[in-house]
Amino acid sequence: MTAPRLDPGTLMFATAVLGFLTAGFSFTTVKALSDTHQGVEEWGWAMITLGAAFLLWFLTPATSGFFFLGNVLVVLTGLFLLRAFFQLTGKPLSQTNGIAILLLGISGIAATYYLGAPRSLAVVTIAASHLAMVMASSWQLLRSPACLHSTYRKVIVVVLLLLGSATSARIWIVLFGQGAAMVSPVASSTAQVLTTSTAALLIVAGSFGYFGILGEQQRQLLLENARRDALTKLYTRGAFFEMAEKLLAGRHSPYSVLMIDLDNFKNINDTYGHVAGDAVIRQAASLIIQSIRDGDIAGRYGGEELCVLLPKCGSHAARVIAERIVSGAAKQVIYLSDGQSITYTTSLGLSTYEPSEDSTSRPPKLEDLLSSADAALYNAKKLGRNQVQAAP
Repeated sequence: MTAPRLDPGTLMFATAVLGFLTAGFSFTTVKALSDTHQGVEEWGWAMITLGAAFLLWFLTPATSGFFFLGNVLVVLTGLFLLRAFFQLTGKPLSQTNGIAILLLGISGIAATYYLGAPRSLAVVTIAASHLAMVMASSWQLLRSPACLHSTYRKVIVVVLLLLGSATSARIWIVLFGQGAAMVSPVASSTAQVLTTSTAALLIVAGSFGYFGILGEQQRQLLLENARRDALTKLYTRGAFFEMAEKLLAGRHSPYSVLMIDLDNFKNINDTYGHVAGDAVIRQAASLIIQSIRDGDIAGRYGGEELCVLLPKCGSHAARVIAERIVSGAAKQVIYLSDGQSITYTTSLGLSTYEPSEDSTSRPPKLEDLLSSADAALYNAKKLGRNQVQAAP
C-alpha cells in the first residue's frame, strides 16, 4: 500500500491563500493599533509577496517569465520579514544591511535568467539570503529586551530554525545531492514539499508568535501610559510609590530622594496664564528626565512639586544630580505662542540614607525620607530659592 503524499500544487495554492489572508489581517491590525506599528505593515507585505510567489509558481510553468518573478518575490519576502522582526524589537534594520541581503538573493536570479548561469546559482543565492534573514532575525529576537521574557518569542525562533534547516538542506541538495531540479518550486520531491510546508508553518505559527509579542507590547504600553502623568509624562504619585517600594524592598544599599518645586509658580500662572504654567511644568519634567540616570524614578508628587528616587546613590552623587537640575532649570527659556518668553528657577531638597558598615537597623521608610527632603526643600526656599539644600 502506497503511503499518502501531499500534492505539491495543492500545497502551493493553500500556502498562497494563507499568505493573502494573513496579509489582510496584518493591514487590518495596523488600523486598530493606537500607534501605527510599522513592523505590522512589513509583516503584511512579507505575507503578500510570499503568497504571490506561490500563486505564480502554481499558475505558471517553470519556463515562464512569471516563474522568475516568483523567485524575486520570495527574496523580497525574506527582506520584509527581517525588517518586521527588527521593527518589533524597536531597532529598525539599517538600509545598508537590507540592500546587501536583497542583492545577495537577486544576484543569482539575474545571473541565471539573463547571463545563462546554472539554475543552481539562483537557488543557492536565494537560500543564502534567507539564511541571513533567519540568523539576523533570531539573534535580534534573542537579545532584545522588548521580547526577552515572551513565550511567543520561542515560537518564532523555533519556526525560524526550522526554516533555516530547510533552507540549508536545499543548499546541500543543490551542491552535493541531486541538483537544482529536486528543489524547484514545482518539484514533487520530499525536500520541496518540506520547504513549502515550512513556508506555510511560517505564515501560521510565525504570525501567531509575531502578533502575540505585539499584543504583549501593546498591553505593556497601555499599562505604562496609565501610570504616567498626562501633563509631565512622569510617573503619577501612586505609581512612583509603588515602583520605589518594590525597588527598595529588602535592600540596605544607600539611596537618595529629591523633592523639587518650581519657584514662584503662582506668579507664572497669574502673569502668563495656566497654559504657560503647564508649559513650564512640562519643561521642568523633561529637564529632570535628561538629568537623572537610567534606573532612577521620577514622579509628579503634586501640583508643581516633583520627586525623584535615586537608588544606590550616596549624598555626594545625589548632590551632583541635584545641582545639575537646579542649574539647568535656571538656563531654560520657554517661548510662548504670542511671542513672550518665560524663565524659571527651581528649589530642591535632598535627603539620603547611607547605612554604616556595622548597622543592623532597618532603613527608613520612603515616606520619612521624602518628608525630610521636603523640609530641606522649604529651607531652600527660605534661603532665597534657586538652590539645593540637603536634609541634616
